[in-house]
Amino acid sequence: MTSSLIRSILVLCLAVPAMALSGDQQTTAQAAEPTRQDYLQQIHALQTSFRERAPSADERQRFYALVEAMQTSGDDQLRDNILDTSEDHETGISLPVYPGSKLLMHARTGIDLEFNERPLLSLPTASFLTRAAPQEVLAFYQTALPGYQLRQGDDDNHFQLLQQLPDQPGLDVPESYLLANVRIRPTDSRTGVHLEGARTLYHLYYPLPD
Repeated sequence: MTSSLIRSILVLCLAVPAMALSGDQQTTAQAAEPTRQDYLQQIHALQTSFRERAPSADERQRFYALVEAMQTSGDDQLRDNILDTSEDHETGISLPVYPGSKLLMHARTGIDLEFNERPLLSLPTASFLTRAAPQEVLAFYQTALPGYQLRQGDDDNHFQLLQQLPDQPGLDVPESYLLANVRIRPTDSRTGVHLEGARTLYHLYYPLPD
């Protein structure tokens, strides 16, 4: 298992809310008792099938289900690799931080990703929780970063503000990991526990100072 694949899963887990497995999927998973490597292979195969296009709704749901299943399998090694990427302070973050936020993760050298078997090193990135609603966080960044352009998900709670729009449509496309941007979404059952009353998880991919 490569560290780049682990870290790509970390970013994608933080960037999109995980979806719970259906009852039939839970029963099947329990009966088969798949290993962590089984999950990784399935996730990698699914990512490869995306190629140069945005994933379909069914493909996204399948991806989220696989990630959720792997997260609940008690994988200590995965958690250790996540911690290895983190910095416990905000030093060097060149984009503004929403007031009162709690830092979750800071990778000052970026994160190694893999898309369609091609390596990619993201911009430096930091993730935060806040008790403010996603729309409040969006309003703050639209004021703080007036030149950034908005992309919105299928609902009123998922946003991405980008320094420039990538060619590929949609949220969180591979090219966007190389562009300064802010990703905003609601907390879920995994991330919300790190800050009581947290309503929003957001990620800063920030440019290095000149």
